[in-house]
Amino acid sequence: MEDIRGRLSVLWLVATLNYIYADVFFCVDVLGSGTRGPSMVLHFSQGAWFVIAMLMEIPIAMILLSRILKPAVNRWANIVAGILETAAVLMTSFILPLLHLMGASSYYVFFGAVEVVCTSLIVWYAWTWSSVASGPVGAGQVSRSS
Repeated sequence: MEDIRGRLSVLWLVATLNYIYADVFFCVDVLGSGTRGPSMVLHFSQGAWFVIAMLMEIPIAMILLSRILKPAVNRWANIVAGILETAAVLMTSFILPLLHLMGASSYYVFFGAVEVVCTSLIVWYAWTWSSVASGPVGAGQVSRSS
């Protein structure tokens, strides 16, 4: 990859696709199966749906923002967004099922694990992003002419 911005953007894209596919699998499982069926449809308030929408918009926006924000803002935006998204996935895929507050299918845990790996890598890449690496190509490099 050409730079850290590209890596972050691609990781956000992979995480976003996994969020979407996990939700599609969940909908097909819950609404399409005779065993879990419509009785398991989740009922949330409008406020809860708004929070869910914001949590889904963050990784979608970060695909673009990782490419266009200035380095210092970009670094912190990725750290904060990565931590928020990692916490949300840990809560819904691992913590709530352990507390028996909601069920977790094997596919949902699998998608959750991939999502946590992606967002953890985002936080790590952003955290270790140096000022030299954030400049234009060739910035900070010493010429070795004889």
